[in-house]
Amino acid sequence: MIDASADDGREVEDKAKRVVMALDDFALKFARWMRAAAVHADCPRGSVAMWKAWERVEAAFMPVNLSLPKPVEHLVDSENAPREQISREYGWIDERGEPDLVKVQEEYEIPGKHFDKETWTSPALKNYYANINRQWSDRFGSRKLLFSTLNELDPEQTATPRIAWEQNTNLHSSPLIRNSSKMVAVLD
Repeated sequence: MIDASADDGREVEDKAKRVVMALDDFALKFARWMRAAAVHADCPRGSVAMWKAWERVEAAFMPVNLSLPKPVEHLVDSENAPREQISREYGWIDERGEPDLVKVQEEYEIPGKHFDKETWTSPALKNYYANINRQWSDRFGSRKLLFSTLNELDPEQTATPRIAWEQNTNLHSSPLIRNSSKMVAVLD
């Protein structure tokens, strides 16, 4: 998975950037653990830092909430929601950065005038991707292949860490790593 997600200068879609950045961190900590395990300098089950990085990888795979807002008519009539709140929830902000109350009223009177559920993007989702793209721009650079390169250079050098991985990863309780031989096959 680490090598499969190595972007190595390739373009990465916004939807994948969070996962790639989490795998950047995990790859570094996993490689450090492999080197330490090869000389018996670290716990064979993996370091705490490595497993915390893995938990961040798992979290990065969690879907982003893409739920549609309730119809304006329902929010006004049934929930008595403030129109400023409705405007913000829908992302209707005017050029001054203020809630666009005119759009709320027009959508209330003529449902569908400003809202199309097929093309609408949540303001929270826009914010989420803007934050991901800021983090992406602060990234140190693209990640190159790690394990394929090691195996191609000298298969003997990676044998000891691979054996440690095979023998000890099944002791960890992560639900995503149950069969260590499958994970090793990915790393080979």
